Amino acid sequence: MKINTKLWLTIIIISLIIIVSKSFNISQKKNYFFERNFVKVNNLKSIKISILDSINNHDFINATNNIITVYNKKQIDNNIYRIDIYDISKNKIMKSFETSLPTNSISYIKDSCLVYIDKFILFSKNIIDNKISNISNSNCKIYNAFPLANKKEYIFLGESKINNITKVGFFKSNIITKKLTIIKEIKTGTIKTNKNFLIYTGIFSTNSNYITYTSNKTSNVFIFGLSGNLVNHIKTKENVPNPEIIEFNNTFGYKRGFTFSTNIATFIKKDDVYILSERVEKSNNAVVDKYSLTTGEYLSSFNIKSINTDNQNINNIFQMNDTIIFNSNYKFISYINK
Repeated sequence: MKINTKLWLTIIIISLIIIVSKSFNISQKKNYFFERNFVKVNNLKSIKISILDSINNHDFINATNNIITVYNKKQIDNNIYRIDIYDISKNKIMKSFETSLPTNSISYIKDSCLVYIDKFILFSKNIIDNKISNISNSNCKIYNAFPLANKKEYIFLGESKINNITKVGFFKSNIITKKLTIIKEIKTGTIKTNKNFLIYTGIFSTNSNYITYTSNKTSNVFIFGLSGNLVNHIKTKENVPNPEIIEFNNTFGYKRGFTFSTNIATFIKKDDVYILSERVEKSNNAVVDKYSLTTGEYLSSFNIKSINTDNQNINNIFQMNDTIIFNSNYKFISYINK
């Protein structure tokens, strides 16, 4: 039987094209990039805040109004670090104090109290007399927390056991009465605390009207009012699966190849939500995605040309009214958002 060489070559070439095409599509899907609608309009105008020029190798803790609290990553002594509270409007340090707490355990600083999490319990330490108080609800385990407009209340992401049913989500708690209110349930059922802490890890931030929680390993951004009410839950366009968590000898970690960093931080202006995503092609500039505050719909994206690095090199963003401050490689770049 005579073999038709041309026919077989054609079949082989077509098969290879299909295989390569499928592999490319799978590869693209695994990156969880999405097609962005880039626009040239950019509301961010660079401004100089002179006191920020002197702050290097610092972590942000929080920023509200004109007050920025930063954690100096350089040790003063053995495991002792300094926290500085800056008043941007007066261009000076208001207060400094020392701490042995690692930066990732500190939730926020409010008035004279440093609020931190230890073994999923929320504590408040008075920085004047060093008195420590447990401000958690006994039925709760706290992953992350943030103060509300009412100084006696805070919002937190964590878990609570109610009638023998464990719920993971956002809650509001009163420091004095310990009254607990569920704001947004994420999941119910069998809970492994360390596992869920890793899945839903993220950052709280605020401006004069809203509090946001940006999930770093899932495609979720939650927006709340200053009293803790849920305003919207935005599912961002990269739509990555939840990370897979592995356990070995009671130690939990992310499964390599099954965990994707998603969103870094969020800021809000009027009816628009601006999100910095890690699921973006390599770029010489930072890329910001814009979503609708009311509908959660993706609207557009733009480059910030004056930030000469890609999103992966930005640690976080903080907003003070109309001022947006980027922490890029632990150096601060500020903008006015008009």
